[in-house]
Amino acid sequence: MIRASLRLGGTALGAVLTVTGLVAAPASAGQPAPAAQTVTVVASGLDNARGILVGPGGVLLVAEAGRGGAGPCVPAPSQPQLQICLGQSGAVTAVVPPGVLSFGQPRANQSAQWRQYRVVTGLPSLAGDDGSAALGPERLSFSGGRLLATVSLGGNTAMRDALGTGGAHLAHLLELRPGGSGTPFADMLAFEAANNPDGPYGGVVDSNPWGLVSLDDGRTIVTDAASNDLVTVSATGQVSLLAVVPPSQVPAPPFLGLPAGTLITSQSVPTGIVRGPDGAFYFGQLTGFPFPVGGANVFRITAAGALSTYATGFTNVIDVAFDRRGRLLVLSYAKDGLTSTLPGALPVGSLTRINADGTRQELAAGQLLAPGGLAVGPDDAIYVANNSVTAGQGQILRITG
Repeated sequence: MIRASLRLGGTALGAVLTVTGLVAAPASAGQPAPAAQTVTVVASGLDNARGILVGPGGVLLVAEAGRGGAGPCVPAPSQPQLQICLGQSGAVTAVVPPGVLSFGQPRANQSAQWRQYRVVTGLPSLAGDDGSAALGPERLSFSGGRLLATVSLGGNTAMRDALGTGGAHLAHLLELRPGGSGTPFADMLAFEAANNPDGPYGGVVDSNPWGLVSLDDGRTIVTDAASNDLVTVSATGQVSLLAVVPPSQVPAPPFLGLPAGTLITSQSVPTGIVRGPDGAFYFGQLTGFPFPVGGANVFRITAAGALSTYATGFTNVIDVAFDRRGRLLVLSYAKDGLTSTLPGALPVGSLTRINADGTRQELAAGQLLAPGGLAVGPDDAIYVANNSVTAGQGQILRITG
């Protein structure tokens, strides 16, 4: 059985799409066409761009998983034939709107254009020779005056130990400081190794911290895409289990050659998480192999751990957000399923808005390639990290309309 560790990709990644212009979403029969979306690139040249955090003044902070480095090297968690090598190329980039001053930049740097510059560097990163599909900083959150970041791994303690001191901060929640790097705040892998919460479902010991969202009291909720659980991290860095997301039984794909009707286990793989208008938290599900089309959900969970299914019928959900009108936005990494992507190509993603009446509308249709992160700005503009598994080709898209 293949266990998804959320190392998205692994093939040679070449297709790149620069998107600027107007795209109309399809209209239902007999209904007026919805407004077109304007899609513009506000940042580019990013290394495996992932989570987006909107800060004061509409400044965007983007987690970059980096491009790996010179080593040590270890087998990739989900592709042991591939060597991935360690570097300290992970970073956080600030993307500053026109006319905004930020992070101590001098007034002379105020501009009528979007600007971008790295405010945190030197974070751990694992990737292959071309720097694609890196493991490293994934998501960001402000918590009690701290800037926190999840740093992925998708492996176990032996894998992390093999990387030496340079890899010691992988599978962590790190505290970041502008102009510096990161310091440990909570060790997700240590909690997983001591508890293995999804063990009753056959889960092995591995950790891939991914989504995070902070509570008003200084606690932070983290989704672990390899451990298939959600944990709560206290204001002092103590980790406790919030909930396990059970696996599903899904039809075996034909290429496995199993008898018709055979069901196999698909891991849950929780991903991005956001606080909803009702105070509860909502998170997406990538699903594990065989990545069934339409098999991914959005779940609702309370701070006390009460878990329920909120929306169904998605594929490979990588992030979620709410707009200023309380409508849920669901970002899919591969709208047609991870196994449908041709070698050497990036999967086509999708961004779906669920309206108040329950209808769904795809935004920026056809313009998202391997999207990896989602956020909503103070003016209700939507920001998406595009080309999120490429080194030097990542973009931040601004979607309006």
